[in-house]
Amino acid sequence: MAMDLRDFVVHTDYLPQRELFVTCFPDHRGRTQSTHEHFQWKFHSAASVPPSEQFVAVDGQALLGYYAAIPVVYTYGGNRYAGALVCDVMTSPAARGRGVFTFLGRHATQELANRSYDFTTGYPIRKAVIPGHKKVGWQLLFPLLLHVRVLNPGAVLGAMGWIRTGTLISWLQRAVQRMPLPHGMQWADQREYAVYSSDTTAKNWVEELTALSSAYTAEVPIALEKSASFLRWRLGGPDATYDIHFLRHRSENVGYAITRLETRQGIRVVGVIDVFVKEAHRHQSRMLLRTIVSHARALDVDVVTIMASGHQARAYGFIRAGILPTPLRYTFIVKELNRLPAGAADVRNWQLNWIDTDIF
Repeated sequence: MAMDLRDFVVHTDYLPQRELFVTCFPDHRGRTQSTHEHFQWKFHSAASVPPSEQFVAVDGQALLGYYAAIPVVYTYGGNRYAGALVCDVMTSPAARGRGVFTFLGRHATQELANRSYDFTTGYPIRKAVIPGHKKVGWQLLFPLLLHVRVLNPGAVLGAMGWIRTGTLISWLQRAVQRMPLPHGMQWADQREYAVYSSDTTAKNWVEELTALSSAYTAEVPIALEKSASFLRWRLGGPDATYDIHFLRHRSENVGYAITRLETRQGIRVVGVIDVFVKEAHRHQSRMLLRTIVSHARALDVDVVTIMASGHQARAYGFIRAGILPTPLRYTFIVKELNRLPAGAADVRNWQLNWIDTDIF
């Protein structure tokens, strides 16, 4: 099979890429992710130079595969590392089984290495793609679990194809609504701590978030660089409004959580995109999580979700807030291109949430 591996060219590859996207990700058909505005935001509006790297495999005029990466920066030991978040990897159904995934993956990551990126990151949830990544040198580091707090069992089970009504569902509904806070969940000293909420339409949200960046970088060994320009881009997608909940100690912000409301497969979801609390105040992180649950209930949401490692879940007291791990998991994978932070294989050196990905 003839195959040409090259950079994405907008005027020839854009329309075939959009068609391939909805073919490979049918759940996004008709949603924001399939629009021109979303494509422009995701790959052409970031402040980084370039805003993205895009590669294709073609046979004449036929688009066989697509492979994209978004520049991100991580810090470790006072050094900055040029990362590349790989996303939207897809192969045409007509070309599967012919090595497109492998050839394109090897070509794209070699090009990224040539362009001085230090390492790539990825968050696959489908096991079927793991062998293809391993074949071109990716390392599987550790799992990231989907944690949930179910607020409306009937809607969740119904969306899964289970019966919506009946004695069991009614009992679950009442049990969740009446669930008491676990021991130690009560707010410790309301004169010292409080949570207040804002959103990305507020005037100073970027300044308030970046004011906590130095603490985040100091306490997380391998830390995503959340600059003002990054936050404006990452939380500035089309049709996207994020709520920001700040944990305040006296007059100082000591933590935050970023959430977004979405409907997925008929389920109303509040996804926690990012959460951070300074270590000295982490005993009050459950106050922050409780506020998110209350916020979700006020919005008549069915489930609260957080992607996080088991290490982070324990550090932030997810279980004490009634947010439980599920069998659903992402796998955090990396490929060293030029250099990789020391200790990258240790889950304790990272704090990875959806803000590190292209999800939500």
